[in-house]
Amino acid sequence: MTLGKKMAESENINFTKLCEKLDDVALEFFNTLSTLYEVQDKLEETMKDGFLNLSRSRYSMGIKSVSCLQWNENNMVATTKVCVDSDSSCTPFLLQENKTADGNALYVSPDTESTTLRYRKAASKSLPDDDSDKIEDLIPLKKMESSSKEMTKSLKSKDPLHWFGVLVPQTLRQSQRQFQDAVELTVTIANLRTKLLSLRKDYVGLKREKKALNKTIT
Repeated sequence: MTLGKKMAESENINFTKLCEKLDDVALEFFNTLSTLYEVQDKLEETMKDGFLNLSRSRYSMGIKSVSCLQWNENNMVATTKVCVDSDSSCTPFLLQENKTADGNALYVSPDTESTTLRYRKAASKSLPDDDSDKIEDLIPLKKMESSSKEMTKSLKSKDPLHWFGVLVPQTLRQSQRQFQDAVELTVTIANLRTKLLSLRKDYVGLKREKKALNKTIT
């Protein structure tokens, strides 16, 4: 077998593998697209049910009982946040919950940090320079533990449902769960769209390779 025939067979094998890769990428693209449509429909249905249950809650409790008058935006902290992983091409968006060990959302009081700093400064001024590094020795251990527990409690907030009362209707709880599900679905949609863009880029690149390899064969 001559060298030319071996090269031709090798190019044919590479061409076949390239065509198989193109088929795999195309199939994955349409499967991802189908999943995207399903998740979008689910998001639309979830949002619709969430707003419907919210309106039912406002009807049963009263419009003023379920409104923006029940919270202070300056003291609010998001219960979830979206982390972006630039190294991941398929799932760059990750949903992370800002919760403590008991499941409560974090709440940062604007006076917590400043009060602690003022206390430390006052304590250091009341002592001589030589004894300023012994402040921790002068504070009892139990008192330090109790103060840390109080600070931990101040960093915790109640369930957002408690803004509207202790005994809220079931429709309001359902609305909360549906909007939480909507956040997760939104992140899933963002990841699916990013994956589609990545697959489209891969398909275009393989298409160019196939075209260039086809020229060398013919």
